[in-house]
Amino acid sequence: MSLTKLDIDRFITTLRTKSKEFNSISNVQLASMLEETISNIKEVAFFWATICSDNKGTTKTPAEGEEWLGGPFASVLATQYYIKSLTNDDDLVEKKYNSEENSYKVFPNSFTERITFPFIDAKVIFNKSMSFEDINKYLYSLLENKKEIIDHEDIFVFYKKTEIGTQYFITYKNYISKNNASEACDLLTIVKSCIILNLQN
Repeated sequence: MSLTKLDIDRFITTLRTKSKEFNSISNVQLASMLEETISNIKEVAFFWATICSDNKGTTKTPAEGEEWLGGPFASVLATQYYIKSLTNDDDLVEKKYNSEENSYKVFPNSFTERITFPFIDAKVIFNKSMSFEDINKYLYSLLENKKEIIDHEDIFVFYKKTEIGTQYFITYKNYISKNNASEACDLLTIVKSCIILNLQN
């Protein structure tokens, strides 16, 4: 199917408007969706690689293999890493940590990856002030806070007139009852306590 620019713009708009809903799904659900993505990639892989080769004039040459590696294969590999990051609760492997430059090796991680991408070596370099334990905690907090990304539509501004002038306040989210607000606060990991306000009183 050939997509027009208008079609692509519509799809991007749909992704943007559904971003809040997307953030609310669990890691398990997201991993399942990514598994389906891998199946879809496998179904179109042949057409993906061969059409690219035809358009570039590299069909039946060694360069055609690069279309497979840089297209379907790389996409499946990257998606598998996303799934692993969502479902793996294990701590970081200390032998992959370089204390001298405060970095952590993330690629390659297997023999197949080493022979398939022989010249690629990826690592994440952290701030010198962070220890290995700090990095481990940071990774855990990122996974825990995935569903707590602040949406600008949930931010409210109100004001109160006092003897010293008008005071402005910023609040986050609106709930139908104090119990609902309290339950939501208990589930948060990015704050230790909440101030619950009833602006009608």
